[in-house]
Amino acid sequence: MIVQCWCDVQVSIDRIKGEYSISVGNNIWLRSSSTALYVDDRWYSSNDSSLLLIDTLVFQGDDPDFGNWNETQL
Repeated sequence: MIVQCWCDVQVSIDRIKGEYSISVGNNIWLRSSSTALYVDDRWYSSNDSSLLLIDTLVFQGDDPDFGNWNETQL
């Protein structure tokens, strides 16, 4: 079964900050949140810049069933 969506879905990605949002019909449906890790009795967080985004990668391809796709790895 293939499910189709006829609504306007947009994904916005800030490749510098690592933040993203998903909008449906010009209304934000989901926003990213901060990322935090606890290692050796210490918190590292994107909120206080102790956990930094080093790089982003972008890939594109084509699927025979679903068509063109884009991927962004943060």
